[in-house]
Amino acid sequence: MTAINETTANTQANNSQCEFESTLTKDVVAEKVQRCATHLMRLFWFGEERYHLLVTDPLPSTMTAKTVEVSKRILIGIAYLPTVILGVPCAAIAYSFSAIANVLNTRGYTFWEGEGKNNEKSETKVLHLNTCMFPGGLPLAFGGQTPASHRMDRLIAIIKKESPDVLCLSEVSRLFSSPLYDELKDLYPMFFVDIGLNGGGMESALFIACRDQVLTPPTYVPFQTPAEEEQKLMNRGALIFETPKCWYIYTHLHPKDSDTADQIRQKELDEVMEEIKKRSKGNKPFILLGDLNIDHLSKPQEYQKMINRGFSDPQQSSYIKHTCVDKDRKERVDYALVHQKETKLTLKSDILDTGLSDHLAIKLEVAPYHPSEPPTSKKKGRK
Repeated sequence: MTAINETTANTQANNSQCEFESTLTKDVVAEKVQRCATHLMRLFWFGEERYHLLVTDPLPSTMTAKTVEVSKRILIGIAYLPTVILGVPCAAIAYSFSAIANVLNTRGYTFWEGEGKNNEKSETKVLHLNTCMFPGGLPLAFGGQTPASHRMDRLIAIIKKESPDVLCLSEVSRLFSSPLYDELKDLYPMFFVDIGLNGGGMESALFIACRDQVLTPPTYVPFQTPAEEEQKLMNRGALIFETPKCWYIYTHLHPKDSDTADQIRQKELDEVMEEIKKRSKGNKPFILLGDLNIDHLSKPQEYQKMINRGFSDPQQSSYIKHTCVDKDRKERVDYALVHQKETKLTLKSDILDTGLSDHLAIKLEVAPYHPSEPPTSKKKGRK
């Protein structure tokens, strides 16, 4: 088995993160346009969130209290009406700006440098969580969650408590990249945000912060497989980055429970495998991480097709716990899978119920492989 070249890794780790900041004029302009677009969107989504809560918050049970509450909400709605009216054209301009930025951007993401230190330990702690932090009232509509702005402090507290070296979050609206960065910049040296922005719909909504040294600028690979129905409006893809220990592929595959959706996900996995083949000369392991929307519990055959591509599942040998609750249905759709050959890793997997989202978090400890320490898996949840 090939050992990881520690000397090369340490030398790379001393390099400045500034090399990830693109110096191309197009990328510099694209980032400024993207930031302007994000600020323009805030007004619309602020008003939408307030109206969503006015309509969906439960009313008191008694008639008198209900009448008072309805009257109060009508007055609040009238007060917020100018915000919504002004927000609509601002949002339209913002999406136009995003379309322009997408044309200019050559990488599909933006790098922000933090003030944290690199991880110098031989082990790496990884955390993935689908946060359901879409803008406005969308978290309630799609995940039964309170607005993201109401949960941001809890998310930051969880991240600081768990202190992962590689933090991967999905379903994080671009509106929340800056607040997350501001709270975490002292802890991480590298942030990859605005991943897979979309001028005509929803971005990929991925957010990554990293303490393990990223050896070369990451690559965002948008999926070429056509999506179905409203998913056509979302820019899905994978962000691929290399660290001294392994490659990471972070993605969020096509949702929905249908034969067509199953086929789309398998084709997206075909695209992932092509990217692995392009980078497999060095025999470094690959970790595929994210909400893959392949339910191990209800669709074991689709799960097995995924595993048969050469992946191993650290959670497979133990009790299989759900990672998502979709209405009354429990699903296992979040994964940390490894694809490895000569160079081996030891993986220890946990499931953490944060109570923050409709998904549970995946925790992963990554370390060089030692034959005396076989990979193990644990589970954790709220008591």
